[in-house]
Amino acid sequence: MSNELIFIIGFIVFIALMLAIDLGVFAKKDQPVSIKQAGIMSAIWVTLALAFYALITQYGHLLHHIDSFAHLQQINTDHLHRLELNPADYTGSLKLYRQNLALEFITGYVVEYALSVDNIFVMVLIFSAFSVDPKYYHKVLFWGILGAVVMRFIFIFLGAALIDKFHWILYIFGIFLVYTGVMMFINRKQEDEID
Repeated sequence: MSNELIFIIGFIVFIALMLAIDLGVFAKKDQPVSIKQAGIMSAIWVTLALAFYALITQYGHLLHHIDSFAHLQQINTDHLHRLELNPADYTGSLKLYRQNLALEFITGYVVEYALSVDNIFVMVLIFSAFSVDPKYYHKVLFWGILGAVVMRFIFIFLGAALIDKFHWILYIFGIFLVYTGVMMFINRKQEDEID
């Protein structure tokens, strides 16, 4: 089994375990989550992300089992990192590669964290519109987040497979996004009523 496969399986198992703990062990049944409890859980998640960042910074090369400069150069090319590697300095090039991997991870994490703040406002609007009792927020969030993770997983892999097979589909996706943006702009003053 390749290092990449072992890493991906381990990562998925770790995330599933952490979600199970977060949504199962620390979730009190039908009770509102306090600001203190939410802050503590957020701090734990951020700390785990920073620990993973540190792990990648030190051991990121093990992901692809890089054992030579030629292999490092091949990985750099295959994964489009565009790093300027120095054949005379294998250790320095490896360090640069690990730092780049860590930077890619932390950048993605910060973007997702920022987007999750946006989701909070959407969820508050939904809870208000449907008059959800605060004691049921956790249950509704659980199913909403689980559904979002599953749908994101499906769409990312389906989209990547389609783009890999049919490069021209990017134009269709682009046209769809432009159309959606134009329609949102045109209908910006319309208000939807929810009964």
